[in-house]
Amino acid sequence: MRILVTFEAFPGQLAAEQVAKLRDYVGTTLHGLMEAGVVEASGIFVGARGGFFLVNVESSERLFELIGGLVDYGTVCAKPVISVETLGKFFVEHPPS
Repeated sequence: MRILVTFEAFPGQLAAEQVAKLRDYVGTTLHGLMEAGVVEASGIFVGARGGFFLVNVESSERLFELIGGLVDYGTVCAKPVISVETLGKFFVEHPPS
């Protein structure tokens, strides 16, 4: 199952120790995600404390195991995705009525 995951840290001013804790936890979590071998693409948003991953996992439970704790540090959005080719096939098989 291919899923687009976006994440962005909660807004606001953070004390230096909070920034250090945020970076440590998020860095460890993202490293684990990369090591799991499920990431097809990734990137960081310019000008924001966030980024994205396109992952290919066997289940939503597996994705939660990998990134579930990020919700304590920011907003996480996960959306299943399909290819444009799949959409094209759907249009052919299901013409407008």
